[in-house]
Amino acid sequence: VFYDRFILGKWVAAEGRVYEGFSSENIISSKRLSERLGESRLALSVIGVDYGGNGSASAFVHVGFDAGFKNMYVLSEYYDSRNRSAESLISAFAEYAAREKERFPMLNCACCDSAEQLLVKSFRRAVRMEVKNALKRPINTRINMLNRLISAKRFYVLDECPHVIEALRGAVWDERDIHKDVRLDNGTSNIDSLDAMEYAFERYEKQLFGF
Repeated sequence: VFYDRFILGKWVAAEGRVYEGFSSENIISSKRLSERLGESRLALSVIGVDYGGNGSASAFVHVGFDAGFKNMYVLSEYYDSRNRSAESLISAFAEYAAREKERFPMLNCACCDSAEQLLVKSFRRAVRMEVKNALKRPINTRINMLNRLISAKRFYVLDECPHVIEALRGAVWDERDIHKDVRLDNGTSNIDSLDAMEYAFERYEKQLFGF
């Protein structure tokens, strides 16, 4: 699809998996992560946050970038489909952020879905780090960014993040609209972890790709 579009200049409909290039090669152990970071330490990391509601789950995904933004790593995740209350979500975020900050002192900020400003304000009071509104760039812009990283072998997920891995493997295009690229979002796959991950990296296109 990408070759036909961007090299040959032809329109072709996307079908099947959204992240066709994602495979076991993109999944690494904590030992392998330590080895890779020994060669090029993390320079910056960000937590992306997507809230649950209307049948969806709440998800936090911690994403890190090594020196020069050469590679991107999914370092950890939080996933809760129960969504018991706003208070429980705020508490979970505070605990998660504190734990990740201790593990990775370069943790810079959290980028949250801007749809719930009361939760954003509560998160800001609950943690000692900057909490920003996610840019919420077009979904396909975020998809294209990640597919570029995957194809260039610059994207890795820690094997302790099963929900992110499942989401990447399970994301498919919506076959009902063959004239647009629409990621299927009907509750049959985990879009929440993908949104959270994308909120963490979407603002760094210039650093990742040099423009």
